[in-house]
Amino acid sequence: MSIPVEREQYGPQARPLEFERGTDGPRVVLVGVDGSRTSLRAASYAAGLARRQHAGLVVVFVSAPAGYTGLMPGVVAGAVQQTHD
Repeated sequence: MSIPVEREQYGPQARPLEFERGTDGPRVVLVGVDGSRTSLRAASYAAGLARRQHAGLVVVFVSAPAGYTGLMPGVVAGAVQQTHD
């Protein structure tokens, strides 16, 4: 059988802060993803950070055209570049 304990309150009530201590609260978190495992982990971290900070999340997929595009004839290189774009 537990006995209720009365606790005295001193000073003003503490209210929960909107942001984590030591931050000014970003509005948007930006992360770049290129498909590698490391970038996907960074995206997961950024998603958690944006959720905790009540911020928006912008994910940018980054890719580069094939290195051999410069060695192709003009028409084929143009087609490869259009496909990449």
